[in-house]
Amino acid sequence: MKTIHLITFSLLASVANCYSPCVKRNVRGDSQPDFMVCVCNATYCDDFPPLGTLNADSAAVYVSSSAGKRFERSTVTWTNAKSRKTNKLRRKDAIAKQAHITPSVQMQSIIGFGGAFTDSAGINLASLDNATQELLMQSYYGPNGLQYSLGRVPMASCDFSTHEYSYDDFTGDFALQNFSLTMEDYQYKIPYIKRAMALTGGDMKLFASPWSAPGWMKTNGHMKGGGKLKGFPGGIYDKTWAQYFVRFLEEYNKNGVNFWGLTAQNEPTTGADINYGWQTMFFDAESERDFIKNSLGPALHNSSLGKNIALMTMDDQRFMLPGWADVVFDDDLANSYTAGIAIHWYEDWLAPSSFLADTHKSWPDKFMLATEACSGYMIVHGPSLGAWTRADDYAHDIIVDLNNWVAGWTDWNIALDMKGGPNWVNNVVDAPIIIDSSKGEFYKEPMFYAMGHFSKFIRPNSVRIGLTMDSDSFLEGVAFSTPTSQRVYVIRNAHASDTYDFAIEAADRPGQVLHVSIEPSSITTIVWDKA
Repeated sequence: MKTIHLITFSLLASVANCYSPCVKRNVRGDSQPDFMVCVCNATYCDDFPPLGTLNADSAAVYVSSSAGKRFERSTVTWTNAKSRKTNKLRRKDAIAKQAHITPSVQMQSIIGFGGAFTDSAGINLASLDNATQELLMQSYYGPNGLQYSLGRVPMASCDFSTHEYSYDDFTGDFALQNFSLTMEDYQYKIPYIKRAMALTGGDMKLFASPWSAPGWMKTNGHMKGGGKLKGFPGGIYDKTWAQYFVRFLEEYNKNGVNFWGLTAQNEPTTGADINYGWQTMFFDAESERDFIKNSLGPALHNSSLGKNIALMTMDDQRFMLPGWADVVFDDDLANSYTAGIAIHWYEDWLAPSSFLADTHKSWPDKFMLATEACSGYMIVHGPSLGAWTRADDYAHDIIVDLNNWVAGWTDWNIALDMKGGPNWVNNVVDAPIIIDSSKGEFYKEPMFYAMGHFSKFIRPNSVRIGLTMDSDSFLEGVAFSTPTSQRVYVIRNAHASDTYDFAIEAADRPGQVLHVSIEPSSITTIVWDKA
């Protein structure tokens, strides 16, 4: 009965506000609001409050917080910076902070934000009825959703599959005569990729990553476990593996899906561990450089579908920078075939963010893209339903990456089940959307809203702009100018109890100030039109 009342209230609010608000469920009871999900089913799901038309003196403020706000929208007004009345704190207990934004100082351009179309995500989507599936897809890709603009696609199987498989498990098939996509591609990947593409109007960049070559091409004889390509650099195994990439692009193209980018190998250094628990294949920087310049680069360059592909190297942890990039890009031929560097977040504690900035300084013409991240991969494995701390972790990593020249951020599985799978080796993790097929429901976790604070308004081709803000160990922020000449400022407040009153100034609005209260344990996105 309580759920019915919540849905009824939400539907009434939807009519009044022209959007559908969150139907909240406190997973651990009302005493712990920082464990809350938004519940969606076949007949109802929340969406993103529309920006609407801003007048010249107003800004929209969107807040999500541990206290239970989810994209809560309000409007504030630019005022005279010299007015004592408008310059006072909005709350007596707030801590005064200042921020200054300089749109003329411009840095990296944004590629996008998104998540991965894994087998597991597709299996979970397929467990829902068509109406609920559609609401989930709309939530990520639709005009009233997060408007994701990036999608990662595993080439054949990974741990988030139900078993090992490649596209050519025929030993010695160097001509790839038996290459073919699988049931997983046709049922669990391609349909949802195509729906996402339709919802975004085709404005989505897809990139693919292999976890392993077929077992017969590897020194250990299996996709699972450490091992490397057989043979020698530029030999028949290297050439065949490079053509495998081309065939993948061709087969997906036949099914109406084209790719913007590729990574040469997912987490290649894990292939050094012979006992590694799932699909992997070893490259170090030197061997990946040689594979790119001798085999993969030429194969893509000579392919009609691959010649303009954005090829990325590394696809591993940032502590390997800048050394990995130096090895690959110091070689002129490998450099010429490689557009960027792919990074994961899992071992960020081993390296400061300055490693990213140092890499950009050495190779300013190469983009850096965060290609995989998830919570629930260590200590507490799998979902921690409704945990705000995981949204805060996302916001922190995204802001740090963006402030150090990273051009976008890609989440891992777009949807998992209540256990954080399926995963054939039980390497369960968390996801922004968790599906309970037994109830015909899915749950938007706080991580979903963390992603939206960036993806919704920091659109592709937005440019990071100058930002200075008062230092505080609990505060982080990043600012952008968008292709539609809007300014977007995202602020993370990690303090559990302190509210900050921000006086925001912009160089193109001389004499004006914007006052915004940043509440505890929150993520805030502020949007205004260019002056």
